[in-house]
Amino acid sequence: QPEEQPEEQPEEQPEEQPEEQPDTTAPTVIVSAAASSLTAGGTTTITFTFSEEPVGFTNDDVTVVGGTLSTVTVSSTDAKIYTATFTAASSGSTSGSVTVKAGSYTDAAGNAGSASTSLALAISASIGEEPDPDDIEALDDNDFTAGSTDLSGYEMPSTVTVLQTQE
Repeated sequence: QPEEQPEEQPEEQPEEQPEEQPDTTAPTVIVSAAASSLTAGGTTTITFTFSEEPVGFTNDDVTVVGGTLSTVTVSSTDAKIYTATFTAASSGSTSGSVTVKAGSYTDAAGNAGSASTSLALAISASIGEEPDPDDIEALDDNDFTAGSTDLSGYEMPSTVTVLQTQE
């Protein structure tokens, strides 16, 4: 009996995998605040939400006006979320802002990140804050007569602080 030859199996061709497209999309970031209105010296949590995990994101990537920002830290549950605490200036500012600079961070593929929209923060004087002496115009007794209500010719600063005195 002739020996049976095993049937030739066709060579398996690997399935063609679609070629992966390189990541060329710039990451984006949204900046938000727990509170957008603060008193002088007040604080709020600032949240930076990225479209993908940023590489090398630090305080150097953020422009802060009207206060200070604590060190940014990444969330323990989501590497696309960072937070920091904004502390409003204790005096002299009526507004603040937090903005992430364009090109200051990247994604894992090396794409430079987009700038954020500037987050605006309103800062109001704290109750009982002493007025700035440079904003006070000295008046003498000859400037007014008893019962006078005419203040024409006197320019008031944009913020007036009234201090209550006890007699």
